[in-house]
Order: sequence, then structure tokens, then C-alpha cells
Amino acid sequence: MQAAGRRGQLRYRYQVAIRLGSWTLKPVIGTSGHRFHLSAVVVEHVEPWTSYRPLDLYLTFGASEWIWNTLHLDPVGSVTDLELQGTPTIMQRNN
Repeated sequence: MQAAGRRGQLRYRYQVAIRLGSWTLKPVIGTSGHRFHLSAVVVEHVEPWTSYRPLDLYLTFGASEWIWNTLHLDPVGSVTDLELQGTPTIMQRNN
């Protein structure tokens, strides 16, 4: 499965820590289970939430959000590259 979108967020609980722009999600080849590589452009860091952990990843995909919980990340710059494991929780967006 490959996917791409235009926005997402990294959140500490309900607080937005990092706003993401364009992103791509690709499977990690040669691994067992559900592992994906995410590459995303960072649009905004929201202080003080960027320093809190763990963060949850919310990717907007059509009329839904794909959510991976409890990510322990190093500080990010202008581009975020993450390896995600497991399948996301998929929630319908309200707007």
C-alpha cells in the first residue's frame, strides 16, 4: 500500500505539536508485518508541545484520518522521516 496526502499533525494528547504538509507513505520492503516509511514536510512547530512525548500521528487521507499512537521521536527539522509499525486506526473526519 502506498498513499499520499497534503496535511497531517503530530499531537501530544490533544495539542498540536507539529503541523505537516505534503506527505507520502510507502511500505518498508523486506520486512514482516505492517511497516511503513513516512516522509512529510514540516509546516509549523508549535511550542511548547514539540518537546513533549509521546506524540500521536494524524494523517488526513480523503474523508478520514489515519492515526498511529505513541511515537517516540527525535526532534524534527523541516522534513520528517519516520518508520511506522502496525496498522493505523482509521477515523472519519467531521468536516
